[in-house]
Amino acid sequence: MKKEYKTKFVWEPKIESESNVYSPDAFDGASGLIPPDDFVVSRNRDGSVASRYGDYEWNLTAYHSRGEKSNLYFRSWCKGDLKKKQRQIIKEMQWLMFILIWKRHGNTLSVRTLETYANLLRQLAKFAHDNACRIEDVLCDAQMMRGYLEAASKDAYVVLASLLRVLIQFEEEEVGFRVLGGATIATLQALAHEYQSGLKQHAPVPTRIYSYLITHLMRELSDFVAISDSYLRVVEMCATDPLLGSVSGGANPRKYGGESLSENIGNKDRHKVIS
Repeated sequence: MKKEYKTKFVWEPKIESESNVYSPDAFDGASGLIPPDDFVVSRNRDGSVASRYGDYEWNLTAYHSRGEKSNLYFRSWCKGDLKKKQRQIIKEMQWLMFILIWKRHGNTLSVRTLETYANLLRQLAKFAHDNACRIEDVLCDAQMMRGYLEAASKDAYVVLASLLRVLIQFEEEEVGFRVLGGATIATLQALAHEYQSGLKQHAPVPTRIYSYLITHLMRELSDFVAISDSYLRVVEMCATDPLLGSVSGGANPRKYGGESLSENIGNKDRHKVIS
């Protein structure tokens, strides 16, 4: 990667967050292509530093829509002490994630989407390490890409196509290497479509709708619990006497057992109406 590349642009982070949350720092392109290790990539809700560029995990909890703990892990794919090759691959992962959050054109991304990208980067890192190459090699060499696709989980096709669409927007000197182009993306999209069609399942319910349904279901259950004893007594009484509470021709309801249905509902000691 060509660290001497510089630009006059300043990039703001494109990550979804509440208006009262402290954003990560903006990056001044005049300082070079790749941020220094102490560049602030996330902050806590009180404004203090949560993570820096060189950290092996980036804490994005403050930007999660529900405040859930969230970290982007860069070294969980390898165990034990890091070797030089592993550290180089981690640097690639951090750089690609930086592009997705800061340099990518378009709308902001949610923490969940960034976690999906991070999962893909870990898969690429593991493949690159096992095949004695770089992530860069997988993204710019058709033969290496075919090898990765044969080993990768099929649900990675969509995310990988999305990553390539982001990277192809930039000149080689802006990314540090030239990625595979339109033909590869089209192939990935076709593979992803074939995989998704084979699942034959409905799309998952959006989280906000799922949460709404659960809330209202719990409310309905709570309302029922409050009257459940009375309701069950009525069911038992009606099962015992089908004529319970029925009125025809203006007859007095007390004809059935000498008391009304409503009176029987409140009578815990009586479970049958004597006719």
